[in-house]
Amino acid sequence: TTLELTSQIKPGGTFQAIGTVDLLKQTADVRVNASAVVLAPIAGLIGRHTTLNLATGNAGTEGRLVWNGKSNPATLRYIGAAAVTDVELRIAGAAERLVSWQRLAATGLNYSLAENRLSITELRLSQPYAKLVINKDRGTNFSGLVRPVKTAADTAAPKPATGPPLAITLEHVKLERGAMDFSDLSLIIPFATHIKTLNGTSNGISFAPESRANLKLEGRVGDYGLARAEGTFQILAPKKFTDITISFRNVALPLLSPYTATFAGRKIEAGKLALDLQYKINNSELAGENKILLEKVVLGERVNSPKALDLPLDLAIALLTDSDGKINLAVPVTGNVDNPQFSYGDIIAKAIGSTLTGIIAAPFRALGAIFGGSAETLGDIVFDPGSARILPTEYEKLRRVADGLQKRPQLKLMVQGTYHPQNDSYALRTKLVRRDLAIREGLNLAKNEDPGPVGFASAKTQRALEDLFGDTAGNTDAVAQFTASFGKTAGREVSRVSPALAATGSGAGDPTLYEALYVKLIEQKTLPPSALSDLARDRADAITSAFIKRLKFDAVRLGNTPAAATTEVADNGIPVKLTFAPIN
Repeated sequence: TTLELTSQIKPGGTFQAIGTVDLLKQTADVRVNASAVVLAPIAGLIGRHTTLNLATGNAGTEGRLVWNGKSNPATLRYIGAAAVTDVELRIAGAAERLVSWQRLAATGLNYSLAENRLSITELRLSQPYAKLVINKDRGTNFSGLVRPVKTAADTAAPKPATGPPLAITLEHVKLERGAMDFSDLSLIIPFATHIKTLNGTSNGISFAPESRANLKLEGRVGDYGLARAEGTFQILAPKKFTDITISFRNVALPLLSPYTATFAGRKIEAGKLALDLQYKINNSELAGENKILLEKVVLGERVNSPKALDLPLDLAIALLTDSDGKINLAVPVTGNVDNPQFSYGDIIAKAIGSTLTGIIAAPFRALGAIFGGSAETLGDIVFDPGSARILPTEYEKLRRVADGLQKRPQLKLMVQGTYHPQNDSYALRTKLVRRDLAIREGLNLAKNEDPGPVGFASAKTQRALEDLFGDTAGNTDAVAQFTASFGKTAGREVSRVSPALAATGSGAGDPTLYEALYVKLIEQKTLPPSALSDLARDRADAITSAFIKRLKFDAVRLGNTPAAATTEVADNGIPVKLTFAPIN
């Protein structure tokens, strides 16, 4: 029987069917054409299962319907194309659209009832739009769209028969001129942006359990920013496998001030961002490295945020910014997406915070690329105990620091003079005693001249030590008393120098006695109250002077922090700390 049917569809649209139908043979072969079919009748169905309202929408299809009821199993196949156009969905009670598109067209459509399979050669989505809002409670405006489904127990109705799900394959998906309004109200300063001109493709979409699809998207952020996404993911189990890289280029940093204000307590006044985000998930384990490039960052005002990391951001920015005004930062990100506490945003914030904390705590190690090998030792300029003289080995450190800082013009070098209460005190007292002894020996010394080692075996030196010890003690019997005590401790009789023979260089006594006498003099020696703080200041001044006079470093980029005591010892010496501060 020849079939030719043309009909108008209420509330709008036309339907046409031309072909053959044989009810006796249970066969049919019909060309179908439906156009401009208004979707209003399905609004009730949408409203019954979701909280959405269908504001507008049309549909159409053109293809061939083939039926064979006598085959085993019976076959019903539809081959053709279909489109749903001018769709706009709104949340019930809201005037603004939530989702819309101009045209969703499927070509190469092939549906088989017997095989329970639907394949589409290409699905093209033109001018799609979505509005995504993250609320203060971190939920989204898409939460709760689907109404709870009543179970068989609720309705006392039998469960519908179930079978294998429809096998769907999309060979090629095309996205054209998409747009999105995105806002995040959970931040200390609400954030909103518009992403436009979103285009992309996806290949190999299948709802088979282990199937993977490829994705490539590109869109515009703001006036001149670029966003891209590319990679592979498992359709039905993205937590089992996802490998997608999302890139942003030339994004104006002030747009991100709500995020920096929330997580870092500072707005951004100026700058540009380039960002590569890796979403690598394998069996729920996230592992990736995010690469961040910031250009010409200018921090703005402080914002009081309870989530803000306690970090000196001005110093961190100054440490990381190179001579071209760029910051390159690699931030590793790991976590288990099945963890109920998992939050990608929180993980990123913690990872960045940890990275910045490490850089601030050990800036020389973190900036090893600009200072060269073993950079972690450059922050300690080691002085001999009791000395403010810069050693040749430490001059090399100073030169490397000066050279490296040419690549960080926004950094100021800070020098903190330090002293060790025990080691420096003993060394200074030793110097005073040695100088007093040298004068007793008749040496004519310049102000800072080193008198050299003590000759404990010399009769002249031994005689000078006895005189100095007696005068210091204020007791003419002090040396005799000390000798008796020393001999008792040593378990033997010790000899003293002969006063009569000492002038001729002979008649020396036991050298070990005079070594002990010398140590006792050092222990009894007192220092001026400011001696240690003066030493720390002299060390800082020596370093500052070396930078300015010897290394020709800009004095404006040098500063001092208050002198302080230290318990650290490095290479048997006392380390003076070099740190950094941002240039205001």
